[in-house]
Amino acid sequence: MAPDRYAGQRRRVLPEVVAPTANGNKRRLMESDPGRRCEDVERLARLNADPALPRAMLLATRRLVSKEVPG
Repeated sequence: MAPDRYAGQRRRVLPEVVAPTANGNKRRLMESDPGRRCEDVERLARLNADPALPRAMLLATRRLVSKEVPG
């Protein structure tokens, strides 16, 4: 893959995927409201209980990474 094309993809993926995920993680870590923290923990527990979710997350990551990979 050409470096210019790769740089363009990185510029697209950062604000669309990486930054929102990182911001959400930071918000959860820094949350001071006990009610909100409880909601976050419950939501994460529900997500963790879904056996299809890890596969879906991996497939989403693969689509991000492998759009230009031939094969």
